[in-house]
Amino acid sequence: MKIAEILNYPIGNNFGQDYLLVFGLFLVLILLFKIFQLIILIWLKNQSRKTISRSDDLAISIIEKIHSPIYFAVALYLSLRLLNFGAKIDNFIYEIFILIITFEVIVILRKVIDFVIDNKIKMNKRIEGKANKERSSMLKLVGQIAKVFLWITGIIFILSNFGINVRSLVAGLGVGGLIVALAVKDILGDLFVSFSILIDKPFKVGDYIAVSKKESGTVERINLRNTYLRNIQGQLLIVPNKKLASATIENFRTIKRRQTTININFPYKTAFAKISEFPLWIKEIFKNEEDVELVRITFYEYRETSMNFKITFKVYSSEYDVFMKAKNKINYAILKKLKEENIKLDYFPGRFIINQYEDNSF
Repeated sequence: MKIAEILNYPIGNNFGQDYLLVFGLFLVLILLFKIFQLIILIWLKNQSRKTISRSDDLAISIIEKIHSPIYFAVALYLSLRLLNFGAKIDNFIYEIFILIITFEVIVILRKVIDFVIDNKIKMNKRIEGKANKERSSMLKLVGQIAKVFLWITGIIFILSNFGINVRSLVAGLGVGGLIVALAVKDILGDLFVSFSILIDKPFKVGDYIAVSKKESGTVERINLRNTYLRNIQGQLLIVPNKKLASATIENFRTIKRRQTTININFPYKTAFAKISEFPLWIKEIFKNEEDVELVRITFYEYRETSMNFKITFKVYSSEYDVFMKAKNKINYAILKKLKEENIKLDYFPGRFIINQYEDNSF
């Protein structure tokens, strides 16, 4: 058979030359795709050397993962469009093409989700100085939910292109989903609250928080249902995340410094000279203290049995232990000076007031 006869030989609704043209176009497209992939990879790798961002690495990884099957599918589909196979075969080719492309896109988006979650976990570890297992678990759960949603979207897209009535299917799934949601609404509520804590970060492991007068302590763990606090007495408090979502939370991590007041009450028989020198003694005591500032010392009232002074000072630390040690040291220094001057107090209440501030003004 001569070449001219082969080129003009009818095969179905097409001729031999049509198939030869399609085959040539198929090879050219695969070659162009490979060249384009190589050029993009070289450019991205050059860019990644100039930046510290991991997004370049993600793009390189995604492009490297695009294997021959997807090039083959795209090139074959575009080439076969030149041929006339009839409506049924054309639709079948289109459906196979949609199936392959959707699957590959889902694989790429799954990789993007993994990258975002992994990057968030590493960022939290870098900020907090250690891995937070509960927060990492919640982030991974978010990633898994996103992947499930991705697959559901992909399947619905494929079915809609296969000619299936997706609206009735989605409506049926909506009714079933509503029934399931009502059955597991408490679990879904816990998940939602946990995710809001994860995103908003009102507190983190290691913070000292107060939820109520009886519920305060250092955050030890945060999981999907509860937050675990260790109070000053060493007891472990388990607070439901739902309660935290509706409560007013005091987070003492944001405190830059603490201010406190000590009351000193002198009996009326105390010598005037001693009372006059008292502010000077206090100023001398504070001169020797680090990270402690005397705000004021005030002779502020006469009582039935005493003359009362109020000493106000700041401790420049967010740590409660540091604050208490500084206050303890000041108290001992004042008591020592009063003993040396042989001054007896009317009474020495342990009452003090703490004012918290986050800026540099009071």
